[in-house]
Formats: sequence, C-alpha cells, structure tokens
Amino acid sequence: MKTIDFRAIPLKNAKAFSISANKADILFAACGGKMEVIKPEDLKYRYLCGYVEVKGSHSAVLELNFFRKNEENFRLGFRFGLFPELKTLICLDLTYIDSRTVFTPRTPGTLKMVIHGNRTEKEEVDRIEFGIRETFEDMELILEDFYLTDEMPEKFPVPEKKLIDEFGQWALRDWPGKVHNEEELKAGLESRLDREVWKLLPGKTKWGGEAERKLAEPTGFFRTLKTPDGRWHLCDPEGCEFFSVGSDCVNPGDDARIDSLEALCDFPEEYKEACTREGRGGTLFSFTQANLMRVFGDEWKEKWREIAENILIGSGMNTVANWSSDIFRGGNQRIPYVYQTGSFPSTRTIVFRDFPDVLSEEYKENAEEFAKSLAPLKDDPWQIGYFLRNEPEFAFVPKLLIADEALHNPVDTACKKGVIEGLEKKYQDIAKLNAAWGSAFESFEAIGRAGGIIEKFPAAHDDLSALSIMLVEAYVGIPSKACRKVDPNHLNLGMRWAMAETPEQMAGWQNFDVFSLNNYSFSPVKLIDYVASQGVDLPIMIGEFHFGSLDVGLPATGLKGVASQKDRAKALRTYLETCASHPNAVGAHWFQFCDQSALGRFDGENYQIGITDVCVKPYDEMVAASRASAAVIAAVKNGEKAPFDEKFAEIPMIGY
Repeated sequence: MKTIDFRAIPLKNAKAFSISANKADILFAACGGKMEVIKPEDLKYRYLCGYVEVKGSHSAVLELNFFRKNEENFRLGFRFGLFPELKTLICLDLTYIDSRTVFTPRTPGTLKMVIHGNRTEKEEVDRIEFGIRETFEDMELILEDFYLTDEMPEKFPVPEKKLIDEFGQWALRDWPGKVHNEEELKAGLESRLDREVWKLLPGKTKWGGEAERKLAEPTGFFRTLKTPDGRWHLCDPEGCEFFSVGSDCVNPGDDARIDSLEALCDFPEEYKEACTREGRGGTLFSFTQANLMRVFGDEWKEKWREIAENILIGSGMNTVANWSSDIFRGGNQRIPYVYQTGSFPSTRTIVFRDFPDVLSEEYKENAEEFAKSLAPLKDDPWQIGYFLRNEPEFAFVPKLLIADEALHNPVDTACKKGVIEGLEKKYQDIAKLNAAWGSAFESFEAIGRAGGIIEKFPAAHDDLSALSIMLVEAYVGIPSKACRKVDPNHLNLGMRWAMAETPEQMAGWQNFDVFSLNNYSFSPVKLIDYVASQGVDLPIMIGEFHFGSLDVGLPATGLKGVASQKDRAKALRTYLETCASHPNAVGAHWFQFCDQSALGRFDGENYQIGITDVCVKPYDEMVAASRASAAVIAAVKNGEKAPFDEKFAEIPMIGY
C-alpha cells in the first residue's frame, strides 16, 4: 500500500482552501479543475482509494484521465458521479485502462462510472489527472485519506443521512410541485385518470398517424416509403403518414438501487416488501410503485397504465418506445409500440468487449435461437417494429477497427482466422503485405500473434478497415436474416448505435428497414447527415435523446443540461421539429418517461430526464411543448412549415 500526500500534488485550474498530508479542501474551477493525484509509476498498484465529499446542491462528475506523451487529449478516462453532501469512499480499478469494458460495477455510495477512450498500456502513460468535468460553477471537494493498494476495501461505509423522502423525492431541497403529503399525492394521481382532459389531437388516425395525409395503400402493418421528393416516411397500417414520437421506459417509475444505501432513504415501510426486488446486480426498490399502491391499492397496475397512456396521448405522442412495460402490448392498447428483442446472440469466446465471434457456426445457431423471440408478436398490427439490440459496447471506442481487435486477441477465433484469410487472399505473398505495411512478418499467421497492428503499422489501416466492415456486416446481417424469417411483417429498426463516427459502424445497413441511433445532442442533424453521407439510403430513427435541469430536486441533469423546465420544453420542441425537417428522419424517442431515481438506478444514473416525476406528476411545460410539436410535425416533415427555433439556456451536463 502507498499513501498519497496531498501537499506534494500540483493543481491545475484549482486552489486549496486548506491542505495537509492526508486531507485537502479544494475548489475546482468550472472549466475543469485537475490535480495529479498519482503518477504513471503508481500503475503498479491496482486500486486508487480515498474519501471524497462534494460540497453543494448537485452531484459532481469526476474524472481520472490517462495521457500519453505529447498528447493534449486524454487517451482513456474514467468518468463517475458522486452525491452532494455525502462523504463517500471511492475505489478506482486502474486495470480498466485496458478498455475491456465501458460500464463498471458500482460500489456503495458512488453513482455510475464509465470508461471512455482507447486501450492503453501502462508503459504508454505519461501523466494522470484527477478532477472534475467542466460544469456550470466552481465546485468544492474535500479529499481525505487517499492511497494506492492491490486489495479492494472490505467495507464501503455510507453515512446515515436522509437524502430521499418517503415519496422518493430528493429530501435536501424544496421546489414548486414537490409532493409534501399523501393527500397531494392522491389528488394528483386521480386527476390524471380523466380521458377528457388527456385527449388525442384532432386529425389523427387511431394509430397516431395523419388522417389527411395518406401516402400508400393499407397493408395492416407499419411500413416505410420514400417519396419522389427524396423524403423518407413511415406509414401507419392504414397507409397514413406517421412520424414516430414517443417515450422510452414507460414503466411505473425507475427503481432505486438500495443495497448498502438504505440509510439514505425514508422508506414507506408498509410497502417496502411489495416494492423491493433483486435484479440488475443488487436490491432495487420502486418508490413510484409504492406511491401508486398508496393511492390505488391492488388496482395500481391498471390505473397506472391508464395514467401513462393518458399522459402520452395528451402530450401528442404516438409511440410507446423502447424498454417499456409489456402491459402496452398484447391487446386493448391505445398507442403503437416498438419491441426490443431478447438477449442479442453472443458466443462463448468474445473478440472484444461484447463483440462475438461472428464468423463461427455458434453465432449463426445462436442468432436463429434469438430470432424466435419475435414469433409471439409477429401478427400484431400495433407493433411498429423491433430493435435488434441497444448500444453495442464495442462501438463506444473511438475509431475502433474490430479486425485489429480480432488480431490482438490471443485466442484463435473464427474472426481472427477470417481476417488473416482476407489478408492472404488480397496479398497472396507475405512479402507484398510487408511492403505495403512497412512490416516484417515471416508469415500471415504471425500477424495474429503480433497484437496492436494499427499502433505498430499505421499503413495497415485501409486493409483492417475493409475487414472490419466484413465482420460488422456479419454481426448485423446474420441475426437480421434470422429475424426476417420469423417475422416478415414488422420493421427491422436496427441496432440503436450509441454513436456513428466511422464507415465501419454503417456496415450491414442494407439488412435494416430503419437505421437507428441514440443521439444526445441539441440537434440530431449533424449525425443524420453523417449517416446519409456514408451511403445509408434508409429512414433514420433517433432511439434516445433528452435534456435535464436542476430546478426540480434531482441532483443531475443527464447527458444534456439546460437551465430550467421552460428551457427543457424549448429544447424538446427544437429537437423534435429539427429532426422531422430532415428528409431521412422518421422518428425521435425521448429517454425517458419518469425521472430516474434521485438515489440512482441500478447503475447509478440519477438524472432529471422524465416527462413525469417520481410521483407520476407530468412536467406541464414538457407536455405542452410535445403536444405543440405533434400538431405541426407533419407540416414540418413535408417542408411546409419551418421547425421551432426559440433560444434556450444550456448548461454543462451533470451526467456519467
């Protein structure tokens, strides 16, 4: 073990209020204050541990970034969140610099941690910076008892401090609209059961399409269409234009992860047993379900469904989007839905992160088994289509070439064999490959034992890019073809890529009916333009976007921040209508229906990103903005009306 002496640490964009060997009270500048807590030689230890307390009213986004020599931008970084006003023991596993995962396990008291960047060897690291991500104000952190060790702490003590009240709200603040007693909770929930208040917009089909804009003959299912003006469209089962606007995660609240954190909650004890379950790596509790049970008793599920449908319809939304409860399908639904298939096919041996050995017979067999999950719903006209999977983890790595990772992996996978065979087919003679790459391999097989080809031989890029496209085409195409055999009626909505920055991520698009991406920005146009520029001639759907604020109690904004609920509403209208104005766009789905738990969901996200709060109280500004967009979206889609464009106040995100 090695203890950290704070007195010897240089600061950047930060100043110390007080400092001693084992404790430092530091003000980090909003532009991103940093300090070099550890040095490259400290990477011989596995863990960096220590206590951190965030002073202020909102969560902090902390970073540990690793730099190579003469590089201004970090090569790889850890980003994680902490609660405000809670002394927390952190434990950072330094071996994650190998980039083997993007999402890491959560330790008690901490929020979500993610790994960004490219695989980095210890010997490459030139400096390491610890501090805060850019934020909207300076932040004070108290650091205490930092040390390096090879052993994870046995215990992670959490102070007994009530952060969450009995309704699941943040306890340390008050704000307009906060529920203070059961009578307020009851009155609010019951008021949302009135269908006369939450009405369908006029001029819509029962599916939420445009009754006066018939584009095609009815097929009984949703379909795509490209009109002569070059615009892509969706059509509802009656053949009417349908721009898909909806919410992800239409569920009775977002569960809070409570194991080791119970001291932070003021639980409604009479509902604790009924609302607690094991899952997603820990013990989860639903404050929203408890709130519904308080008011509606045994009828809470049926009442919640009615409330949720009313809010969606009243908001002008026409889609129950991804990750939503299956209560909205299978009969008596009022809103079309999209379907997320089951566990995406994998293999016993993984090439990199979650990328399977896609050239193996095992992958093909597992894809055929995976496709069977579509069978029960294949004849349902209310289903728009299905997503194959969500945000493949391998694609989070910037400029990744999966063929390079196949060669780097020491296991002789079918993918590695396929890459080597592809190189041998092109060059025939290893001498020709060596001349092209500037290498000195004695055989093609030796390439698979070298590791890190791109770093060593940059001239190999084009070859490995072409072979990466071959692998991604198999990754996408094999399960797509299997799904088409089982369900020929519904749209294949693609992979919900988290980013699309390289041609390799477009590979296999011909297997889809719709190309889908999740896009956390203030406008999706740049991303959609890039996809189209790569030759993807398909309609494009945004699977996730959101904006959050700090004015209604939750301590984090999510992946895009704005100043207030009014700004959220303006940002929502701007995004939806700007998206609709693009000739390739056919839908955009908000993430998510209910705010995340202020205590943090299973992985620690605790964002103010809901259409409703934890008490299922809609944010009026969001409902009004969504409904206003729905009234004009067809005109915007067809170039008859300019998209909404009113300025709103942005703030740096608090998200992890």
